[in-house]
Amino acid sequence: MEIYKKSYPLYLYILLVFLLVAASLSGLIIYRVYLKGSEIAIQASNQLFDQLRGKVTERINRMYDPVLGMVELAVTLEDISQPVTAERAHPLLNFLATALDHQPHLYALYMGFEDGDFFEVARLHNNPEMLKTLEAPAGTHYGVMSIVHDAAGVRSQVWSFLDRQRLPLGEKRLEKVVYDPRSRPWYHLAIGNVATVRTEPYVFANSGQPGITFARRFKGRLAGVLGADISLLTLSRFLAEQQFTPSSTILFFDSDGTVTGYPRMEEIIQWTHDRQNGARVPTFATIGDLNRPDLAALFQHFKQRGSTEVVTFDVAGRPHIGAVARTPITPNGSTLLGIVAPLDEFLGPIYHIGRENLVSSLLMMLLMMPVLWWVSHRISRPLGALMAEISKVQRLQLDTVGEVSTHVREIHQLAHAFKEMTLSLQEYKRRLSHSQGQLRLLVETGIALADEHHFTRLLETILLNGKRLSHADAGTLYLVGEDGNLHFKLARNDTLGLVLGGEEGQTIDLPPLSLARAEGGQPRKNHVATYVVQTGKTVRIDDAYAEGNDYPGTREMDQKTGYRSVSMLTVPIKTQRGEVLGALQLLNALDPLTRALVPFNEDTVGFVEALAAQAATALENQNLIDAQKQLFNAFIQMLASAIDTKSPYTGGHCARVPVLAKWLAEAAVTAEEGVFASFQMSDDDRYALHLASWLHDCGKVAMPEYVVDKATKLETIYNRIHEVRLRFEVLRRDAEIRYWQGQLAAGADEAALRHRFDADVAELEADFAFIAECNIGSEFLDGAKKERIKHIAGRHWMRHFDDRLGLSYGELNRFADRPAVDLPVQESVLADKEEQRIPRSSDSAATRTSQEGFKVEVPELHQNTGEIYNLCIERGTLTAEDRYLITEHIILTIRMLEKLPLPAALRAVPEYAGAHHETMIGTGYPRKLSREQMSIPARIMAIADIFEALTASDRPYKKAKPLSEAIRIMGFMARDQHIDADLFRLFLEKKIHLQYANLFLAPEQIDGVEEGSWMSG
Repeated sequence: MEIYKKSYPLYLYILLVFLLVAASLSGLIIYRVYLKGSEIAIQASNQLFDQLRGKVTERINRMYDPVLGMVELAVTLEDISQPVTAERAHPLLNFLATALDHQPHLYALYMGFEDGDFFEVARLHNNPEMLKTLEAPAGTHYGVMSIVHDAAGVRSQVWSFLDRQRLPLGEKRLEKVVYDPRSRPWYHLAIGNVATVRTEPYVFANSGQPGITFARRFKGRLAGVLGADISLLTLSRFLAEQQFTPSSTILFFDSDGTVTGYPRMEEIIQWTHDRQNGARVPTFATIGDLNRPDLAALFQHFKQRGSTEVVTFDVAGRPHIGAVARTPITPNGSTLLGIVAPLDEFLGPIYHIGRENLVSSLLMMLLMMPVLWWVSHRISRPLGALMAEISKVQRLQLDTVGEVSTHVREIHQLAHAFKEMTLSLQEYKRRLSHSQGQLRLLVETGIALADEHHFTRLLETILLNGKRLSHADAGTLYLVGEDGNLHFKLARNDTLGLVLGGEEGQTIDLPPLSLARAEGGQPRKNHVATYVVQTGKTVRIDDAYAEGNDYPGTREMDQKTGYRSVSMLTVPIKTQRGEVLGALQLLNALDPLTRALVPFNEDTVGFVEALAAQAATALENQNLIDAQKQLFNAFIQMLASAIDTKSPYTGGHCARVPVLAKWLAEAAVTAEEGVFASFQMSDDDRYALHLASWLHDCGKVAMPEYVVDKATKLETIYNRIHEVRLRFEVLRRDAEIRYWQGQLAAGADEAALRHRFDADVAELEADFAFIAECNIGSEFLDGAKKERIKHIAGRHWMRHFDDRLGLSYGELNRFADRPAVDLPVQESVLADKEEQRIPRSSDSAATRTSQEGFKVEVPELHQNTGEIYNLCIERGTLTAEDRYLITEHIILTIRMLEKLPLPAALRAVPEYAGAHHETMIGTGYPRKLSREQMSIPARIMAIADIFEALTASDRPYKKAKPLSEAIRIMGFMARDQHIDADLFRLFLEKKIHLQYANLFLAPEQIDGVEEGSWMSG
């Protein structure tokens, strides 16, 4: 009975044996899994590290690529070379602020100029430490720092604080300026390269944030370097999110052990004091400063072997696993990515299972070796196959990855999940490639829009690239007109082969769309485009004919064209100020591979909206440029009109010369043979000639009218012949007094007295008539006539009144060196008095003109109004001083134009305008240039100016010449090389003289011209 009580049923023994066998099998299986799992763990760590490196590389490229594109775009802008001034904001302020808004990784954008000036726009709203240091007012979003120098070279630094809408909140002026951009590493690195450069990581001096700088040099009116600071804080936060185990650490460091990225950035930023200026200077800590033995061991292993593979090592008796790889943070790959973790944390579960089952597995392995081998083989073989497929993913060979077959359900599920993950990666890779293409097209479009200044081509670029970006079959571009309605500007439809608007398309005859709102101010929904413009919101429609899409305008347009609109995307072209300039409408998106109709996806909407934002900026800039050009044209025409008004005898000279210059320039451009066959002018060249021809006499605004319009020799502000005549009247009166005094004298001979009186009067009348004739200056004055003038000047009359009374302060100064005389005093009827010799100002005109390259003879005096001196002019009515004043108008013109801040495309305006008095053989003025030293537009200006002057009928000092006489004179000038003979021949061949005569000359001036005799010479 007791034995029965201790016995058990057979099935219990069988169950016990089965349990023992199962336990031994499970132990052996777990041990085999442990061994294989260790190998998988090591390889998995490799894959995880490769994935981390890929993530870091992707994150860096996502940070760098937009900034690089922005820098490449910014240096092409003309305003980048505008100098920094203390009076107004830099023209690129809005551009730089917009770039900061769109690039969250950017900390600051700035420009350092070759003269030491500096302009920076920084994002401050997320940097409380900077806001506190600068004592910025509440609501500050941007900080704008300007460093400028005045004429004395004194530098000043000002921080201006702006809110989110870029409205000023206040400013802070620093007492001591120690920052010089020319001493910064990014400036030296960029100034010696033609491409965009990238610095090593460093700590920004102002914010104490770690980062790098993109920099590129630029040229223009003022050369310098554009810099873009990228904060690496986001990378550090990214590192903190990528921990594999609780004790793992990921960091960035360089070959010297300097730590540039760490999950807790506050531990690697150290502050030191600059002994020179006492300022706090931030620097990076080293690995040794962190007091981390595991990181020090990883760094030491890298220094000894230079290996970037996963390695294991002990730290204080505890195994660790680590790896190092180079990153694209810096151009030369000097910044390294490091990871270290305790090996027991990484392989903890496997170690735990192995320790618990090692003993039982060893015991049972002796009994169950064949079964253990078979079972483990069936388990490990699919794991090996799965590892092979994982290695394919590691090498990005996604298209060759297959599915692993196994009877083990868990491994089968794992293999199936791995296959699904691979398919997802393939789709993600395809979408990523497509998005990269869209992003590349968007960047290229932005650059193209920035470079395009032709309005029609600008619109075509917006529409065509919008179609390419969205793979749309059709598209339409609308703009809001000055009448307040929405106008069709361009339309393209690939299915219909329709091309409307643009340079080569058919004329659009569609009426504009009314933007009038419904009652209550609600937007109308007759047309999608008008609704979008009124609301400023994007509208995406998957099926235009689906229920609820009530836009009758779309259906009406389809009925007219026979087209079927399905998917639609309409985006407002809206400026940053919220003004809607128009709308971009895209129809029927096509799948890039199958060409099937599909809806517009969310990614495409974002890209098209970005394109519309670029288009709004480009259109707004174009509108501003056109408005500025119109304002500038109106200003120069106003200035030219003022010059003609100031000297009414020149009439419309400044308005007629541009017409001649334009006609002759176009004739040279269209010439297909001869010396001008290769001559071309861009739109900028034409505009430069247009400005130069309007402003070629702008220096006359500073010239006295009495010199420009001097019609007689004695003329100053008035004709002084009246003073001379009055003196002769006095002499005649004196003769008459002598006659009557002789009559009263006892014994006087009346006949003799009368004879003498008549002789005196006749001589006075003859002398005055001679003086008056000399005053006109119509004939050459020879030596005999000069002697007679001096002889007549010997006549005297008595002055009884003080000649200093009633004079201005300036006139009295001319008498300072001459003592007063007792009255009455004898005066000459003609005189060259000392007070009539007006000296030049203290600055030396001769020195200034020679230094500026002007080769003109500067008279000693500013003006000489001496009567004898002026009457003795041999030809004409002008003295040497008068001629210099007239010559000086072209010098003043050049000086005035060279002081204008003209863009690079218009830098030739002073040269064109300032050469119209030069000759082909270096005898002209003001620089005595030769033909080879003058451009063709400059030579054109001389012909236009001379022909207009010869044929003008509004000059008081000459009679308008008939057409034949003007051509004859210019023909001789061409033969004498005073004007360009080739251009004059072209002038005649193209009948420009007749075209001008029919428009501007009086009928009696238009006579027969023998062009052939002058075209052959």
